[in-house]
Order: sequence, then structure tokens, then C-alpha cells
Amino acid sequence: MAGRKQFHNSGYRQYFKQTKQKQKAIQDDMVTYSVPRIYAAIALTLYDRFGWEHDQIAELFGESEQLWGRSIEEGWDMLANCYECTGIEVRHFKQTGNITYDR
Repeated sequence: MAGRKQFHNSGYRQYFKQTKQKQKAIQDDMVTYSVPRIYAAIALTLYDRFGWEHDQIAELFGESEQLWGRSIEEGWDMLANCYECTGIEVRHFKQTGNITYDR
């Protein structure tokens, strides 16, 4: 094999590494920026429109976190289950221009 050049795909490896890093940054941004604001908007709506008190809102958030954990542990799709049970389809905002759709 003397004289034969070895193929190095380090450029591709670097590209994929950078892509994974960007995806991780986006996920981190969602967790640290978007998700808390969604929870805050829900809490304010429950307080302002429905008159819920702090304890009721905190209990709802605790229940929702437990449900989220169950969906992960048991392997069921929370979005599909939400639609099946409530008729509310939660979508990616960029697809529809809004976050939910009622049937």
C-alpha cells in the first residue's frame, strides 16, 4: 500500500461535530428560555382569567411534570395523547403560526 494516500474525512467529522453542537445549543436555549416563558404565560393566564391561586397553579405544574415523566418512562407520545384525549393538537409554531389547534 505504499504510495497510496489515506482518505481522511476529518472535514466531515468537524461539520457533524459543529452541527451537533448547534443542535445542543438550540435545545439548551429552549430549556432555559422558551419553556420557562411558556409556563409563565400559562400561570399568568390561570391567575388572571380563571382566578387560580399560587397553590393551585403550583399543583398543576407538579402534576404536569409527573405526567411528562410518565410519558418518557412508559414511551407514549404526549402530543398524540393530548390530541386523542382533548381534541387539542399542539403543533410546532413554525408549521401553523400558532401553538394549538382545536378540532
